[in-house]
Amino acid sequence: MGAKMIKIAICDDCAEDREVLITQINEIGKKINNTLDNDFQIKEYSCGQVLLEQMREIAFDIIFLDIQMDGMDGNETAVKIREIDMNVVLVFFTGFVEPSCQTFEVQPFRYIMKNMDIDTMNKYIQSVLNKAISNANIPKLSANIGKKKIIVNAKDVLYIEKYGKGARIHLAMASREDYMCLLDNNGNLPDIRSTEKLNVIYEKLKRYEFGCPHNSYIINFNYLLSCEANTYYLIGVDSEFTISRSKEKEFHAKKNLFLSEKIL
Repeated sequence: MGAKMIKIAICDDCAEDREVLITQINEIGKKINNTLDNDFQIKEYSCGQVLLEQMREIAFDIIFLDIQMDGMDGNETAVKIREIDMNVVLVFFTGFVEPSCQTFEVQPFRYIMKNMDIDTMNKYIQSVLNKAISNANIPKLSANIGKKKIIVNAKDVLYIEKYGKGARIHLAMASREDYMCLLDNNGNLPDIRSTEKLNVIYEKLKRYEFGCPHNSYIINFNYLLSCEANTYYLIGVDSEFTISRSKEKEFHAKKNLFLSEKIL
């Protein structure tokens, strides 16, 4: 499937601290790359606002974030990061600020103190890189809830339907709160829309645990409840979905392969 580019952001208003972290990441990355087919791309930011603006264009795999920064501090930046991307591996990299309740609300993967011994720091950095490499095998989709951009991890998708010139993404029930996709006063969920066409999205997902039973739908096999010759049901969805005749053979072949791998 080719090399995976691991995109890393370092947000710290101290250039010297950024340089130290970059050196350690590169050293550990070289060791990892002896056995794994991955490249690392590092971008530096001196303030949270610029990082957040860049997140509209770049889906980072890892963000190292200082807490004590001029202007928008790390805690505030972390909250806004999570509004955009719930899946990025977030790491606090800080000097003297101890973790707080607010710190853990944004679900950081690690909390690295700048003054910790180098062996412990390297151990933590390696675990961060390994986590991102593992996550990189799962596709991410760019979407919008209203005017707010979000990054959706494919594993959280229940199904995707054709919608106008783009597509509408439906999240699995257990993942909706993570993306702040909550019922309104009328009991309706907000639309999660993608400007990409359904067939383009399927090209990204078809090598994973997804099938296309109809030109109007892509489904995640992990949420398949039952399936007959021409219809299927998904967990948490009352409606039945149809399997078109032109898609039937391929869809059932992918479904059977998915089920056989789960059994094994």
